[in-house]
Amino acid sequence: MTIVCPRCDSENIVKKGFSKNTDPIKQVHLCKDCNRRFTVGKHHYHDRYKVKALNMYTSGMTLDEIGKQFGKRYRKRISRTTLHRWIKTHSHLSPMMKNRKTFRKSSPIVTREMVHRGLIYRYSYHRLKIEYLKRPYPELAEYLTGIEDRPEYQEGERCSQLSVITDVEQKPRDSFACSMARFAVNEAEENRDRHEAVENFMLINDTATIAKEVPVYFWEKRRGSITGHIDLLQHRYGKIHILDYKPEAKKGDASGQLLLYARGLSFRTGVPLENMECGWFDERDHISFSPAETRWRFL
Repeated sequence: MTIVCPRCDSENIVKKGFSKNTDPIKQVHLCKDCNRRFTVGKHHYHDRYKVKALNMYTSGMTLDEIGKQFGKRYRKRISRTTLHRWIKTHSHLSPMMKNRKTFRKSSPIVTREMVHRGLIYRYSYHRLKIEYLKRPYPELAEYLTGIEDRPEYQEGERCSQLSVITDVEQKPRDSFACSMARFAVNEAEENRDRHEAVENFMLINDTATIAKEVPVYFWEKRRGSITGHIDLLQHRYGKIHILDYKPEAKKGDASGQLLLYARGLSFRTGVPLENMECGWFDERDHISFSPAETRWRFL
């Protein structure tokens, strides 16, 4: 029997000792492509199904409904016991799970699809989190719920394409966003799908993440019209956090791009830069900075 990695489907597998926490003791395998360690049992499911199950459960579906969805969509017969074990094991990654009964009648996520410069952007926000945002940041809540496709989002230069020099000192750290990304990327069948998998997972399961792929535009006297899409928008400890998922985060510098996002969002909503925090992250590292305290210039 050919053994394949449950994360990336690679067959580049080697033996790596034995498990200590299973009865009976099992052979541990290591994927040399993605460094995933795993054991092989009678029923071994790809980790992507665990991510999907947690997303469905937190969104209000019952275990029986999730089982039916797996059978219909993926032709997988997964027992109620197995689904319950997955959800219990990974429940620490879903603080929103406590609110799941609120979403039994309708999806908590509102999505509007936009095509900008030939690329599809699925702007989405979480209904319940928007309600919590209305009191401290009414202008921002109104902006997020009122976003419709408009030509300004396609005009001018892109935040991600402009060269901006900042004085941000990078101090990578681990964070809850990294933990969520480590789990969420398992849903991606290809590397290009990792971005959307992380965004969707955090929007559904994280209490702080309000919206994803948020379009912004503003006028900058030195460069004219500037536009962009914010990967993830959060409300944490009274501040608005602008996050970007960047694989190999420690090797790059997204501070200039994020600074422009913050200025654009502030311009559109009136939220002062002092009330914002910016950051970029991957599965291992999270780098953050204050846009109000950052010195910057166009290159």
